[in-house]
Amino acid sequence: HLSKDQQLCLVDTFFHGQRLALLGETEAGPWQTTKQFFDAFTAGQKVFSHQWQLVGRDAETTDIVTSLSNPTVRATFLIGSGGSGKSRVLKQAVENFERTNKAVLIRFLSPSEEVTNKSLEDLGRGAKLLIVDDAHDRDDLQLLFQHASILANNTTLLLSFRPYGLDYIKGQASNFALAGERITEIKLNPLNLEQATQLATQVLEAFSGPATAAKDIARLTLDCPLFTVIGAQVVAKENVHFELAKNEDVFRSTLLGKFHDIIAGDIGSRNDAESIKKLLKILALVQPFHPEDISIAQVVERVEGLGLSEVNRLIRLLTEAGVLFKSGGKYRLSPDLLADYIIEKACIGENGKSTGYAEQVFDAASNTHIEHILVNLGKLDWRRANGDPSNSRLLDGVWQKLKPSSDYSDPHISAVTAVAYYQPGRTLDFAEHLIREGTYLHDLPNLIKYAAYNFEHLPRACECLWGLGQSDDRALNQHPGHAIRILSELCAVEPNKPIAYNEVVVEFGLSLLDQEASWRYAYTPFDVLKGIMQTEGHTTTSNGRSVSFEPFLVLSSAVSVLRSKVINATINLLTHTNTKVAVLAAKFLHDGLRYPMGILNMQISTESHDIWTEEFVKTLEKIDGVVQAKGLDPLALIEL
Repeated sequence: HLSKDQQLCLVDTFFHGQRLALLGETEAGPWQTTKQFFDAFTAGQKVFSHQWQLVGRDAETTDIVTSLSNPTVRATFLIGSGGSGKSRVLKQAVENFERTNKAVLIRFLSPSEEVTNKSLEDLGRGAKLLIVDDAHDRDDLQLLFQHASILANNTTLLLSFRPYGLDYIKGQASNFALAGERITEIKLNPLNLEQATQLATQVLEAFSGPATAAKDIARLTLDCPLFTVIGAQVVAKENVHFELAKNEDVFRSTLLGKFHDIIAGDIGSRNDAESIKKLLKILALVQPFHPEDISIAQVVERVEGLGLSEVNRLIRLLTEAGVLFKSGGKYRLSPDLLADYIIEKACIGENGKSTGYAEQVFDAASNTHIEHILVNLGKLDWRRANGDPSNSRLLDGVWQKLKPSSDYSDPHISAVTAVAYYQPGRTLDFAEHLIREGTYLHDLPNLIKYAAYNFEHLPRACECLWGLGQSDDRALNQHPGHAIRILSELCAVEPNKPIAYNEVVVEFGLSLLDQEASWRYAYTPFDVLKGIMQTEGHTTTSNGRSVSFEPFLVLSSAVSVLRSKVINATINLLTHTNTKVAVLAAKFLHDGLRYPMGILNMQISTESHDIWTEEFVKTLEKIDGVVQAKGLDPLALIEL
């Protein structure tokens, strides 16, 4: 019996275009073979290629194969900075593993397709290795981690990503008990001078360049093999040993500039060079994009004056050259460092201010591309500012053009939501303006939530959510986007969420208790603070097609200090002169003394039950002390 994946391969090979007739399938799905995934990068004549012999990575490739062969390890992480050669190491390691593990199904996840439960089921129950390159750019990893955590699925994961994604990805993995010995982290360290020289020599020889330049190129590109390859190509094709003694930043900028020129000059005819440069500027800002999207050509025509047929022809040439690669249904520029360089050159002027080009593209773009423009520009700004773009002026012009016009699914609000993590200060300015205006409030809580993931901006985000939600009388359980529900979730303990994060939200909730206005509306501070009182919970993940739930148990030792703070402050309210406040305090304490029940069939050990008993006894003793000493309103006593 063939698995669904094997059936699809068979039909695609011998009966191309007949999936629907033979299998009832209408979509290609998210999985690619090793050959399919690397096809765009394995032709030696292309500008950017993985054909170069791998240098200096024997230890890392061996470590990956060893990890993948270990039955205890369910996920292997390959961590390296941009241009460090992660994809090339992946290719070599997977090929090595494949040679001795013929029975293992190996599939890469397409960069532009989302994984679904059905796509995982289609792979069958046999042993399989699922690989995700550039995992830091994905938001559907939890479904993969959940699948790999179930031993019966026979699934091992291999993920490559940049260092800044490590904590986020480890946090998602830990939600499914993928931690400790069940994961392996492998870091790509910089090549040494000898290794980088070997790589540069290899490229110089292939392009008939001066071998004497290899060591100088290597010296300035030790931490980035991609720059080594680009630098060698530039020196060889320009036939000039251009100022290699310059400082590293200037050298790298020069490299990418020259590489940009080589791409434009090597593709198509000589007359195409300037047109290609114009097209690349647009594509760098609007990527990823669908090749059939005619609005791309319309943007290029409005901004750069190139006609529809010309744009389509040049896109085809860029694809054939490996500069644009299509995966799934969308195109991206490769390498991504080139896209960053093109955006910098086109959009960033003196003192980091905008040249006005991004604003021009924004005005010409359709709603479909506004989000991509803002995210590509916002992420670059974030990286240039080392994670703190608060003093950057790059996005000033584009940000002023964001004018919401719809209460639901507004494209400008969606764009800000997508870039909120990278631009939290601007995002909260945007949200606060709409809150003051009292307009387009429906989708703001989710937008604020992503800004709240930045620790420095968390208190301000809490204020925004409280202001939005306290008078919104919609039921919390029916509206996951309710501001108070989100605020309560931020307060709640979750796997891999730092307790310091919870402390900030708890302190905010406690600061509301003494404010008379806090008790006038549909929701009160207790609706925020109840998150920290939970003894169990579950994580929810969704990819737009399916929803997954995973239960977890809260450790009493992790939250005892914060619980004690909240309980002490609440006990003080039992004698409040406002009976409503006293009754709400009594109800809050009552609800906070609940054992974990084992949601979603989670098993609760006797030991865990006993630990919570100790915590509850301490709380009851404190309450009893107040009842005996001061006496309470009868209504509060009934609620207790």
